[in-house]
Amino acid sequence: MPLRIEKLVYGGDGLAREDGLVWFIPFSAPHDLVEIEEIELKPSYRRGKITSILEASPFRTEPPCPWFGSCGGCQWQHITYPAQVTAKKEILASMAERDLSNSPREISVFPSPSELEYRCRISLHRRDQKIGYYASGSRDLIQVKDCLIAEAPLRDWLRAPPLGQREIGKLPERFELRNEDGGVRILTVGTDEAFRQANAGGNRLLKERLRGHILKHYPEPRVFDLFCGDGNLSLPLSDAAESISGWDVSAEAVAAARKAAGKDRRLQYSRGKVAAVYGALRREADTTDVLILDPPRKGVKKEAPLLAELHIPLVAYVSCNPASLMRDLKAFESAGYRLELLEAFDMFPQTYHLESLALLSLG
Repeated sequence: MPLRIEKLVYGGDGLAREDGLVWFIPFSAPHDLVEIEEIELKPSYRRGKITSILEASPFRTEPPCPWFGSCGGCQWQHITYPAQVTAKKEILASMAERDLSNSPREISVFPSPSELEYRCRISLHRRDQKIGYYASGSRDLIQVKDCLIAEAPLRDWLRAPPLGQREIGKLPERFELRNEDGGVRILTVGTDEAFRQANAGGNRLLKERLRGHILKHYPEPRVFDLFCGDGNLSLPLSDAAESISGWDVSAEAVAAARKAAGKDRRLQYSRGKVAAVYGALRREADTTDVLILDPPRKGVKKEAPLLAELHIPLVAYVSCNPASLMRDLKAFESAGYRLELLEAFDMFPQTYHLESLALLSLG
């Protein structure tokens, strides 16, 4: 069956329509004309697999990675980078228009400084003496000897692990490699480690934009930073802020934030879960100008209405999942907040993932 791909959607697939049915086609590109076979049948949609490309999209390119298509790490290496950035902007704009009563007229999107070799950390799996990534949608291990989106020290480690076969066999079944000043550190996934953005260049741009937006509203802000991590988003405000109160569940993250804050009594970083932190935030709400939120992928969920009811004048919400972001923004809209801006940051080139910054104000 031939299908024309209309656009890319969140999750990475291309979307096509035929006789009123929606089709999702992995590894397609906008404007492709593809021959497909059905691989999944659902009441409201179908999924198909490309059997041949009848007309190639002008946005297609040759994937640089030999494991692309089998390894589940990247979904869009076959698409030119400018087209990837455009698709992410369109995805975020479409979700905002669908889910929010006050969607912004324009969404700014900021490409990654690097299209490849941008990740300072990668999560790997081990099975016996083999190291790699899971295939998309399965637990089949795809052994890899390189990863083009990882920074150079991590690529060097993958090409020639500085471990014997016995030592490799003793690695955790799931572990993380981190580039720390050119040295490679091995971490067990799930331990109490400080969260770290994968794309250092993109993270710098995000922090610059966030700082500028906040200081435009409050030159000397009183800040409450929930899910603060190591102070990634609030410490750049430390030279101007009247006060910063940061909270995170990770002891290592809080320790790193405290170390960076030094003995400055305006900067207080503490450990606590959201339920306990909410009490502290409620006590401080009347003397807080800005609430910074940077939750995990699941968002703040049931806490969103509680946070919105505190009526802190300015909320800066950073998210790596636009679906949970839209859900939470609706709770703030219901409490009287207005979405001032929505920006997209491509922290994850060659994939469908994106980072977003939403700025909300009361009134």
